[in-house]
Amino acid sequence: MSSSDTRPPLFDPQPPDRPSPRSTKDSSGGFSRNKKQRSSRRPSPGDSGGDSPKWVRPFILGGLLLVAVVSLVSIFGSGGEPESDGAVTSDQQADGADVPAVAGDSAEDLTASGAVVAESADAGGPDASDASAESGASADTDAAADTDVVGSGTAEAGPTEDLTRIEAFAVEFAFDYLNFQADQAAIREARLAAYLAPGLDPQLGWDGEGAQAAVLTMPVQTTLTDRGATVVVASQVTGPDASQWIHLAVPVAEDASGRLAVTAAPAYVPRPAAGEPEPPDVALDDDLGEELSGRMTPLFDAFADRAVVNEDGITAPDARIRGLDGDVSLVSVGELRVLEGDSTTRDARINVTWLRETAGSELTQSYVLTLVSDGDDWLVQQISTG
Repeated sequence: MSSSDTRPPLFDPQPPDRPSPRSTKDSSGGFSRNKKQRSSRRPSPGDSGGDSPKWVRPFILGGLLLVAVVSLVSIFGSGGEPESDGAVTSDQQADGADVPAVAGDSAEDLTASGAVVAESADAGGPDASDASAESGASADTDAAADTDVVGSGTAEAGPTEDLTRIEAFAVEFAFDYLNFQADQAAIREARLAAYLAPGLDPQLGWDGEGAQAAVLTMPVQTTLTDRGATVVVASQVTGPDASQWIHLAVPVAEDASGRLAVTAAPAYVPRPAAGEPEPPDVALDDDLGEELSGRMTPLFDAFADRAVVNEDGITAPDARIRGLDGDVSLVSVGELRVLEGDSTTRDARINVTWLRETAGSELTQSYVLTLVSDGDDWLVQQISTG
């Protein structure tokens, strides 16, 4: 920007309509000079003569000050040092000068001034200019992808930490899928619509007959696939016969917006196979087991009948053992197997057979005892499972 665009004209000390009382113009239009010789001393206030009239001095000083101000404005407005906060001066805006993009500008301001906003995450390479050039061409494609559920094998499943959300979605779906009743088909269809990807059968293959109620559903196994994830859900269902557990494989995928959907009809699958862990190879203290085995019957008799177990000579004085408080009755105890260990603490295992009168049947279960040394004796500190 040139200084002539914004610099006002210097103030004329002698306007045409106000002639100077001390000077007269000559025939050439200029001011006539005072022919009087300038004195070497400064005139005193009482002197009547002098080179410059007193009224001229304020105008000269004002003109110089105005020149200085206009010069500073011209310097800063035509490429001088920018202001420290990155602000754009009003002169730059008025003259249409190029406005640099600064950190404080909003996204709208950057776009309006011609700045290119590129998403670094989608750059796809070291050359940022290539990514910027391709961003405009792919904008429509990306917008369309945001509305489609990924279920055709073109996208991978989310990160592992997102499995909890996927499993919860599959469990909720399985509950509504396994609940049906012939006279409430419309209700089931409306509930399933919240889970299904576009184009699927709204009833997912149900013929509209019969009735079934899902009592409990839970995830038992999740497998990541190139389509998303397959969640195996265990569900306890009831019907004309006794309740039973069934297992349902639910295919789930996530779209570009992070929304989940069931991408195909689920399928009944067998329960996951049981593992084959090897039993621990431990050494037993047979002598100690035989010595303490006679205490096991009164111990578990009290465990079955009482809310708190405290048996002198059997449990440790500071033991806090909670009992079954009459839920079962003791039938018998098995062999007490005491593991070898240090001289202060030992673990022991024992099988106990209970009678549950409300069911009319007996069950044998396994317990772990924690033994603590009490001088020459061993007392029970805790009853647990494991």
